[in-house]
Amino acid sequence: METPRPEYAGFVTRAIAFVVDAAIVNAAAIIFAGAVALGVSVLPGSHALRGAGVILAGAAYVAWCIGYWSTFWSTTGQTPGDRVMHLRVQRLDGESLHWVMAVVRVIATALAALPLLAGFIPILLTPRRRGVHDWIAGTVVLYTEALPPLAPAAQARALRARTGARPLGAEPPGGALDDGADHAVEGAVGRVDGLDSDQNGHRPADVDVELGLGRLPGDQRAGVELGDVTGERRP
Repeated sequence: METPRPEYAGFVTRAIAFVVDAAIVNAAAIIFAGAVALGVSVLPGSHALRGAGVILAGAAYVAWCIGYWSTFWSTTGQTPGDRVMHLRVQRLDGESLHWVMAVVRVIATALAALPLLAGFIPILLTPRRRGVHDWIAGTVVLYTEALPPLAPAAQARALRARTGARPLGAEPPGGALDDGADHAVEGAVGRVDGLDSDQNGHRPADVDVELGLGRLPGDQRAGVELGDVTGERRP
């Protein structure tokens, strides 16, 4: 089966994902800021802290934005907006971002947006749809539907790494798990010497049957002689 080629996300899809994330970030910030403002408003001397409160609120908002995007990019590679648009941010080698590079990418994204979104123009022009912030952080943005699946060998290695299970295989003869069941039947019937009778079955039939009890050391067989079994067929 042919491995699907990765498909790089374009500007419009990434912009929609960013809008979804921005709505989540701002809604959470507004709710938190409103709760803090209500709590502080009942404290005496709260009006004197208004200036410091604005600075602290701005710093908290910046920290919240950096923590939001960098946490998702360094863990799953997908923010909620990326999940909605089926996108994933990853390194050029396919691995997830380190949290340091995720923070760098957030800051680089803000810097790329400052000169009239000029840092995003390469997304429209380059084959892998990389902006200035992608170059700085060494990342690409792909559609998750086009990501190649793991090969069967890689899936087996990942499963063993998660479960710690040893690969299944045939136990060699004499091993710890070999109960000899596969060799029990071997040599069970050692020999049938012959059937001595005429075509019509009127003469007695002599059958010598030797039963072996499996393989013994030295390739010797213990046999059980049943002797001659005599019988007549009646019409």
